[in-house]
Amino acid sequence: MRVICLLCVGVACIALGGCRGKNAAPVTSNSSVPSTASATPKKTGVASQTKTHTSLPLQVPKRLTGPGGKNSIAVLTWHRISERPDQYTVTPPSKFAEELAFLHEEGANVMRLQDAVELIKAGKPLPERAVSLGFDDGFKSCYTEVFPLLKQYNWPATLYIYPDWISSGSGALTWAELHEMQKSGLVDVQSHTMGHPDLVRMKPKKGMNYAQRLRHELFDSKKTIEAKMGRPVTQLAYPYGFYNKHIMQQAQAAGYESAWTVNAGPFSSHFIRGETWMSLPRYLIYRNTTIDRFSRYAFGKPLDVSRAYPAPNGTTTNSTTSISARIDGDVDPKTLQMRLAVIQKVDAKYNPKTRVFSYKPMEELREGTWTVSISGRDKAGRTKTAAWAFVVKKPVPTAIPETETP
Repeated sequence: MRVICLLCVGVACIALGGCRGKNAAPVTSNSSVPSTASATPKKTGVASQTKTHTSLPLQVPKRLTGPGGKNSIAVLTWHRISERPDQYTVTPPSKFAEELAFLHEEGANVMRLQDAVELIKAGKPLPERAVSLGFDDGFKSCYTEVFPLLKQYNWPATLYIYPDWISSGSGALTWAELHEMQKSGLVDVQSHTMGHPDLVRMKPKKGMNYAQRLRHELFDSKKTIEAKMGRPVTQLAYPYGFYNKHIMQQAQAAGYESAWTVNAGPFSSHFIRGETWMSLPRYLIYRNTTIDRFSRYAFGKPLDVSRAYPAPNGTTTNSTTSISARIDGDVDPKTLQMRLAVIQKVDAKYNPKTRVFSYKPMEELREGTWTVSISGRDKAGRTKTAAWAFVVKKPVPTAIPETETP
Protein backbone atom coordinates (compact mmCIF):
# COMPACT_ATOMS: atom_id res chain seq x y z
CA MET A 1 0.00 0.00 0.00
CA ARG A 2 1.46 3.34 -1.02
CA VAL A 3 1.75 6.18 1.44
CA ILE A 4 0.35 9.60 0.60
CA CYS A 5 3.37 11.90 0.79
CA LEU A 6 1.50 15.08 0.10
CA LEU A 7 3.46 17.42 2.40
CA CYS A 8 1.43 17.07 5.55
CA VAL A 9 -0.46 20.23 6.36
CA GLY A 10 0.73 21.62 3.06
CA VAL A 11 3.63 23.10 4.94
CA ALA A 12 6.71 21.52 3.52
CA CYS A 13 6.13 24.09 0.80
CA ILE A 14 6.32 26.75 3.49
CA ALA A 15 9.61 25.32 4.65
CA LEU A 16 10.94 25.70 1.13
CA GLY A 17 9.49 29.10 0.45
CA GLY A 18 8.54 31.35 3.30
CA CYS A 19 8.84 29.92 6.75
CA ARG A 20 12.37 29.49 7.28
CA GLY A 21 0.23 44.11 24.00
CA LYS A 22 -2.42 43.35 26.42
CA ASN A 23 -5.36 45.58 27.36
CA ALA A 24 -4.59 48.13 24.67
CA ALA A 25 -7.44 50.01 23.04
CA PRO A 26 -8.99 48.09 20.12
CA VAL A 27 -7.46 48.94 16.78
CA THR A 28 -9.28 48.95 13.46
CA SER A 29 -8.49 50.70 10.23
CA ASN A 30 -9.52 53.97 11.85
CA SER A 31 -7.46 53.85 15.03
CA SER A 32 -4.02 52.93 16.29
CA VAL A 33 -2.29 51.47 19.31
CA PRO A 34 -0.62 53.93 21.65
CA SER A 35 3.12 53.36 21.49
CA THR A 36 5.18 52.58 24.57
CA ALA A 37 8.84 52.97 25.31
CA SER A 38 11.04 50.00 24.58
CA ALA A 39 12.65 48.16 27.42
CA THR A 40 16.39 47.73 27.64
CA PRO A 41 17.32 44.50 25.84
CA LYS A 42 18.00 41.66 28.23
CA LYS A 43 20.08 38.60 27.65
CA THR A 44 18.09 35.41 27.62
CA GLY A 45 19.68 32.04 27.41
CA VAL A 46 18.65 28.42 27.46
CA ALA A 47 16.53 27.55 30.44
CA SER A 48 18.63 25.84 33.06
CA GLN A 49 15.87 23.53 34.21
CA THR A 50 16.09 20.05 32.77
CA LYS A 51 12.46 19.16 33.20
CA THR A 52 9.54 20.49 31.22
CA HIS A 53 7.15 22.98 32.74
CA THR A 54 4.22 21.39 34.50
CA SER A 55 1.55 20.67 31.90
CA LEU A 56 -1.76 22.26 32.76
CA PRO A 57 -5.12 21.22 31.30
CA LEU A 58 -5.70 23.08 28.05
CA GLN A 59 -8.16 25.94 28.28
CA VAL A 60 -11.21 24.81 26.34
CA PRO A 61 -13.19 27.81 25.06
CA LYS A 62 -16.80 28.23 25.99
CA ARG A 63 -19.33 28.36 23.18
CA LEU A 64 -19.99 32.07 23.32
CA THR A 65 -22.73 32.22 20.70
CA GLY A 66 -25.27 29.88 19.20
CA PRO A 67 -24.71 27.82 16.05
CA GLY A 68 -23.05 29.82 13.32
CA GLY A 69 -21.43 32.21 15.78
CA LYS A 70 -21.46 35.55 13.98
CA ASN A 71 -18.30 36.59 15.78
CA SER A 72 -15.71 35.72 13.14
CA ILE A 73 -12.63 37.20 11.56
CA ALA A 74 -10.43 36.13 8.67
CA VAL A 75 -6.78 35.98 9.71
CA LEU A 76 -4.90 36.46 6.44
CA THR A 77 -1.21 35.57 6.57
CA TRP A 78 1.63 36.23 4.15
CA HIS A 79 5.34 35.46 4.27
CA ARG A 80 7.71 37.33 1.98
CA ILE A 81 6.63 40.07 -0.44
CA SER A 82 9.10 39.89 -3.32
CA GLU A 83 9.65 38.92 -6.95
CA ARG A 84 10.91 35.36 -6.50
CA PRO A 85 9.21 33.07 -9.01
CA ASP A 86 10.77 29.91 -7.56
CA GLN A 87 8.90 30.14 -4.25
CA TYR A 88 5.12 30.13 -4.17
CA THR A 89 4.96 31.29 -0.56
CA VAL A 90 6.44 34.55 -1.86
CA THR A 91 3.89 37.11 -3.04
CA PRO A 92 4.86 39.68 -5.72
CA PRO A 93 4.55 43.30 -4.51
CA SER A 94 2.02 44.14 -7.24
CA LYS A 95 -0.20 41.22 -6.23
CA PHE A 96 0.04 42.12 -2.55
CA ALA A 97 -0.91 45.72 -3.33
CA GLU A 98 -3.88 44.44 -5.33
CA GLU A 99 -5.01 42.29 -2.41
CA LEU A 100 -4.93 45.17 0.06
CA ALA A 101 -6.69 47.44 -2.43
CA PHE A 102 -9.39 44.77 -2.79
CA LEU A 103 -9.91 44.68 0.99
CA HIS A 104 -10.20 48.46 1.03
CA GLU A 105 -12.67 48.57 -1.85
CA GLU A 106 -14.81 45.82 -0.32
CA GLY A 107 -15.09 47.60 3.02
CA ALA A 108 -12.99 45.27 5.16
CA ASN A 109 -12.69 46.23 8.83
CA VAL A 110 -9.01 45.51 9.42
CA MET A 111 -8.43 44.83 13.11
CA ARG A 112 -5.49 44.21 15.38
CA LEU A 113 -5.67 40.46 15.99
CA GLN A 114 -5.15 40.69 19.75
CA ASP A 115 -8.19 42.96 19.95
CA ALA A 116 -10.28 40.35 18.13
CA VAL A 117 -9.07 37.63 20.52
CA GLU A 118 -10.00 39.72 23.54
CA LEU A 119 -13.43 40.63 22.14
CA ILE A 120 -14.27 37.01 21.36
CA LYS A 121 -13.09 35.88 24.79
CA ALA A 122 -15.34 38.52 26.35
CA GLY A 123 -18.31 37.45 24.24
CA LYS A 124 -18.48 40.84 22.55
CA PRO A 125 -19.31 41.33 18.86
CA LEU A 126 -16.75 41.93 16.16
CA PRO A 127 -17.44 44.38 13.34
CA GLU A 128 -18.87 43.01 10.12
CA ARG A 129 -16.31 41.96 7.49
CA ALA A 130 -13.58 41.80 10.13
CA VAL A 131 -10.12 40.95 8.80
CA SER A 132 -6.68 40.71 10.40
CA LEU A 133 -3.33 40.89 8.59
CA GLY A 134 -0.37 38.73 9.63
CA PHE A 135 3.17 38.12 8.40
CA ASP A 136 5.35 35.17 9.37
CA ASP A 137 9.12 34.96 9.90
CA GLY A 138 10.35 38.56 9.89
CA PHE A 139 11.38 39.19 6.30
CA LYS A 140 12.86 42.57 5.39
CA SER A 141 9.96 43.03 2.98
CA CYS A 142 7.70 43.65 5.98
CA TYR A 143 9.54 46.95 6.33
CA THR A 144 10.17 47.80 2.68
CA GLU A 145 6.92 46.59 1.05
CA VAL A 146 4.30 46.03 3.75
CA PHE A 147 4.85 48.89 6.19
CA PRO A 148 4.35 51.68 3.60
CA LEU A 149 0.96 50.20 2.64
CA LEU A 150 -0.06 49.79 6.28
CA LYS A 151 0.63 53.50 6.76
CA GLN A 152 -1.25 54.34 3.57
CA TYR A 153 -4.40 52.54 4.74
CA ASN A 154 -3.79 53.11 8.46
CA TRP A 155 -4.21 49.38 9.03
CA PRO A 156 -2.70 47.31 11.87
CA ALA A 157 -0.85 44.03 11.36
CA THR A 158 0.83 41.31 13.42
CA LEU A 159 4.38 40.12 12.72
CA TYR A 160 5.39 36.65 13.95
CA ILE A 161 9.18 36.59 14.23
CA TYR A 162 11.86 34.19 15.42
CA PRO A 163 14.63 36.11 17.21
CA ASP A 164 17.52 33.94 15.98
CA TRP A 165 17.01 35.37 12.49
CA ILE A 166 16.37 39.04 13.30
CA SER A 167 19.32 41.31 12.38
CA SER A 168 21.15 38.29 10.95
CA GLY A 169 21.37 39.27 7.28
CA SER A 170 20.06 41.29 4.35
CA GLY A 171 16.85 39.27 4.06
CA ALA A 172 15.82 39.72 7.70
CA LEU A 173 14.29 42.58 9.61
CA THR A 174 16.42 44.38 12.16
CA TRP A 175 15.38 45.16 15.72
CA ALA A 176 15.58 48.86 14.84
CA GLU A 177 13.08 48.38 12.00
CA LEU A 178 10.78 46.43 14.29
CA HIS A 179 10.93 49.25 16.84
CA GLU A 180 10.10 51.83 14.18
CA MET A 181 7.09 49.84 12.99
CA GLN A 182 5.88 49.14 16.53
CA LYS A 183 6.24 52.82 17.45
CA SER A 184 3.86 53.71 14.61
CA GLY A 185 1.07 51.96 16.49
CA LEU A 186 0.30 49.78 13.47
CA VAL A 187 2.47 46.73 14.13
CA ASP A 188 2.37 44.08 16.86
CA VAL A 189 5.39 41.79 17.23
CA GLN A 190 4.65 38.23 18.36
CA SER A 191 6.45 34.89 18.56
CA HIS A 192 7.22 32.34 15.86
CA THR A 193 9.50 30.44 18.32
CA MET A 194 13.21 31.09 18.83
CA GLY A 195 14.68 29.45 15.75
CA HIS A 196 11.74 28.18 13.65
CA PRO A 197 12.21 24.40 14.03
CA ASP A 198 9.64 21.69 13.45
CA LEU A 199 8.50 21.50 17.08
CA VAL A 200 7.18 17.97 16.68
CA ARG A 201 10.23 16.35 15.07
CA MET A 202 13.16 18.49 16.23
CA LYS A 203 16.21 16.64 17.55
CA PRO A 204 18.41 17.35 20.58
CA LYS A 205 20.74 20.26 19.86
CA LYS A 206 23.52 22.19 21.64
CA GLY A 207 23.35 19.99 24.71
CA MET A 208 19.57 20.31 25.03
CA ASN A 209 17.30 17.29 25.03
CA TYR A 210 13.86 17.56 23.41
CA ALA A 211 12.13 18.88 26.53
CA GLN A 212 14.79 21.53 27.10
CA ARG A 213 14.77 22.58 23.48
CA LEU A 214 10.98 22.87 23.38
CA ARG A 215 11.11 25.06 26.45
CA HIS A 216 13.83 27.17 24.83
CA GLU A 217 11.79 27.64 21.65
CA LEU A 218 8.56 28.56 23.42
CA PHE A 219 9.62 30.26 26.65
CA ASP A 220 12.85 31.97 25.60
CA SER A 221 11.44 33.38 22.36
CA LYS A 222 8.66 35.04 24.35
CA LYS A 223 11.10 36.44 26.91
CA THR A 224 13.53 37.64 24.23
CA ILE A 225 10.92 39.49 22.19
CA GLU A 226 9.43 41.05 25.32
CA ALA A 227 12.89 42.22 26.43
CA LYS A 228 13.76 43.59 23.00
CA MET A 229 10.41 45.22 22.21
CA GLY A 230 9.20 46.21 25.68
CA ARG A 231 5.69 44.82 25.28
CA PRO A 232 3.93 41.61 26.31
CA VAL A 233 4.01 38.73 23.84
CA THR A 234 0.65 36.97 23.93
CA GLN A 235 0.56 35.04 20.65
CA LEU A 236 2.48 32.17 19.07
CA ALA A 237 2.46 30.96 15.46
CA TYR A 238 3.59 27.35 15.11
CA PRO A 239 6.44 26.94 12.58
CA TYR A 240 5.18 25.03 9.53
CA GLY A 241 1.89 24.57 11.39
CA PHE A 242 3.24 21.48 13.20
CA TYR A 243 1.99 20.96 16.75
CA ASN A 244 0.45 18.38 19.06
CA LYS A 245 -1.27 18.35 22.43
CA HIS A 246 1.98 18.36 24.39
CA ILE A 247 3.26 21.37 22.45
CA MET A 248 -0.08 23.12 22.99
CA GLN A 249 0.19 22.49 26.73
CA GLN A 250 3.72 23.85 26.84
CA ALA A 251 2.70 26.92 24.82
CA GLN A 252 -0.06 27.62 27.31
CA ALA A 253 2.36 27.07 30.21
CA ALA A 254 4.76 29.58 28.63
CA GLY A 255 2.06 32.23 28.95
CA TYR A 256 0.73 32.51 25.41
CA GLU A 257 -2.95 33.45 25.30
CA SER A 258 -3.46 32.16 21.77
CA ALA A 259 -1.55 30.02 19.29
CA TRP A 260 -2.08 29.96 15.54
CA THR A 261 -1.98 27.07 13.10
CA VAL A 262 -2.24 26.80 9.32
CA ASN A 263 -5.70 25.22 9.54
CA ALA A 264 -7.49 27.07 6.75
CA GLY A 265 -10.64 28.61 8.20
CA PRO A 266 -12.04 31.74 9.86
CA PHE A 267 -11.37 32.38 13.54
CA SER A 268 -14.70 32.60 15.31
CA SER A 269 -16.48 32.19 18.61
CA HIS A 270 -17.93 28.92 17.28
CA PHE A 271 -15.29 26.33 18.17
CA ILE A 272 -15.42 22.75 16.98
CA ARG A 273 -15.41 20.42 19.97
CA GLY A 274 -11.77 19.68 20.76
CA GLU A 275 -10.40 23.03 19.64
CA THR A 276 -8.66 25.31 22.14
CA TRP A 277 -7.08 28.75 22.25
CA MET A 278 -3.83 26.97 21.40
CA SER A 279 -5.07 25.73 17.99
CA LEU A 280 -6.64 28.66 16.16
CA PRO A 281 -7.09 28.78 12.36
CA ARG A 282 -5.85 31.25 9.79
CA TYR A 283 -5.47 31.49 6.02
CA LEU A 284 -2.09 31.42 4.29
CA ILE A 285 -1.91 33.60 1.18
CA TYR A 286 0.32 32.23 -1.58
CA ARG A 287 1.70 33.48 -4.85
CA ASN A 288 -1.00 31.55 -6.73
CA THR A 289 -3.94 32.56 -4.49
CA THR A 290 -6.48 34.00 -6.92
CA ILE A 291 -8.42 37.13 -6.06
CA ASP A 292 -11.60 35.02 -6.06
CA ARG A 293 -10.17 32.64 -3.46
CA PHE A 294 -8.74 35.61 -1.55
CA SER A 295 -12.25 37.08 -1.41
CA ARG A 296 -13.69 33.81 -0.08
CA TYR A 297 -11.00 33.72 2.59
CA ALA A 298 -11.49 37.35 3.61
CA PHE A 299 -15.27 37.46 3.73
CA GLY A 300 -16.30 33.85 4.27
CA LYS A 301 -18.09 32.70 7.39
CA PRO A 302 -17.59 29.77 9.77
CA LEU A 303 -19.36 26.55 8.84
CA ASP A 304 -21.14 24.79 11.68
CA VAL A 305 -20.02 21.18 11.95
CA SER A 306 -20.05 18.62 14.74
CA ARG A 307 -18.68 15.14 15.39
CA ALA A 308 -15.49 15.98 13.51
CA TYR A 309 -13.37 12.85 13.11
CA PRO A 310 -10.54 12.24 13.74
CA ALA A 311 -11.11 14.57 16.64
CA PRO A 312 -9.54 18.03 16.46
CA ASN A 313 -6.02 17.87 17.91
CA GLY A 314 -6.43 14.13 18.38
CA THR A 315 -4.10 11.31 17.38
CA THR A 316 -4.91 8.18 15.41
CA THR A 317 -2.77 5.15 14.62
CA ASN A 318 -5.09 4.19 11.76
CA SER A 319 -3.42 5.62 8.64
CA THR A 320 -6.49 4.87 6.49
CA THR A 321 -9.05 6.24 8.93
CA SER A 322 -12.21 7.82 7.59
CA ILE A 323 -12.32 11.60 7.84
CA SER A 324 -15.73 13.10 8.47
CA ALA A 325 -17.95 15.71 10.08
CA ARG A 326 -21.66 16.26 10.41
CA ILE A 327 -22.77 19.38 8.56
CA ASP A 328 -24.97 21.49 10.82
CA GLY A 329 -24.76 24.70 8.80
CA ASP A 330 -27.16 25.94 6.13
CA VAL A 331 -25.06 25.18 3.05
CA ASP A 332 -25.99 23.55 -0.23
CA PRO A 333 -24.67 19.95 -0.02
CA LYS A 334 -23.82 20.09 -3.73
CA THR A 335 -21.24 22.80 -3.03
CA LEU A 336 -19.44 20.95 -0.23
CA GLN A 337 -15.72 20.37 -0.67
CA MET A 338 -13.12 18.73 1.55
CA ARG A 339 -9.41 19.42 1.36
CA LEU A 340 -6.53 17.70 3.11
CA ALA A 341 -3.23 19.42 3.81
CA VAL A 342 -4.69 22.73 2.57
CA ILE A 343 -4.19 22.01 -1.13
CA GLN A 344 -5.52 18.53 -1.93
CA LYS A 345 -9.21 18.33 -2.80
CA VAL A 346 -10.53 14.84 -2.05
CA ASP A 347 -13.60 12.94 -3.23
CA ALA A 348 -15.71 13.21 -0.09
CA LYS A 349 -19.34 12.04 -0.05
CA TYR A 350 -22.40 13.57 1.62
CA ASN A 351 -25.06 11.41 3.29
CA PRO A 352 -28.34 13.39 3.33
CA LYS A 353 -29.85 11.14 6.02
CA THR A 354 -27.07 11.59 8.55
CA ARG A 355 -25.77 14.93 7.18
CA VAL A 356 -22.27 13.47 7.41
CA PHE A 357 -19.66 14.52 4.87
CA SER A 358 -16.91 11.89 4.78
CA TYR A 359 -13.85 10.64 2.93
CA LYS A 360 -12.16 7.25 3.12
CA PRO A 361 -8.51 7.39 2.02
CA MET A 362 -7.56 4.75 -0.51
CA GLU A 363 -3.92 5.04 0.49
CA GLU A 364 -2.14 5.42 3.79
CA LEU A 365 -1.82 8.89 5.22
CA ARG A 366 1.74 9.85 5.95
CA GLU A 367 2.71 10.00 9.62
CA GLY A 368 2.44 13.54 10.93
CA THR A 369 -0.04 16.40 11.23
CA TRP A 370 -2.93 16.68 8.79
CA THR A 371 -5.36 19.53 8.34
CA VAL A 372 -8.94 19.09 7.17
CA SER A 373 -10.91 21.92 5.60
CA ILE A 374 -14.60 21.62 4.68
CA SER A 375 -16.32 24.43 2.81
CA GLY A 376 -19.64 25.07 1.12
CA ARG A 377 -21.89 27.92 0.01
CA ASP A 378 -25.14 29.00 1.64
CA LYS A 379 -28.27 30.22 -0.15
CA ALA A 380 -26.82 33.72 -0.36
CA GLY A 381 -23.75 32.37 -2.11
CA ARG A 382 -21.44 33.03 0.84
CA THR A 383 -18.62 30.57 1.44
CA LYS A 384 -18.56 28.94 4.86
CA THR A 385 -15.57 26.97 6.13
CA ALA A 386 -14.64 24.70 9.03
CA ALA A 387 -11.12 23.41 9.63
CA TRP A 388 -9.27 21.27 12.13
CA ALA A 389 -6.13 19.16 12.43
CA PHE A 390 -5.25 15.68 13.65
CA VAL A 391 -2.10 13.59 13.94
CA VAL A 392 -1.35 10.24 12.33
CA LYS A 393 1.11 8.23 14.38
CA LYS A 394 2.57 4.83 13.69
CA PRO A 395 1.31 2.17 16.10
CA VAL A 396 3.82 0.72 18.53
CA PRO A 397 4.79 -2.75 17.26
CA THR A 398 3.49 -5.58 19.40
CA ALA A 399 6.28 -7.80 20.66
CA ILE A 400 6.06 -11.39 19.47
CA PRO A 401 6.62 -13.75 22.40
CA GLU A 402 9.51 -16.13 22.02
CA THR A 403 8.70 -19.85 21.98
CA GLU A 404 10.99 -22.73 22.71
CA THR A 405 11.95 -24.96 19.84
CA PRO A 406 10.66 -28.46 20.48
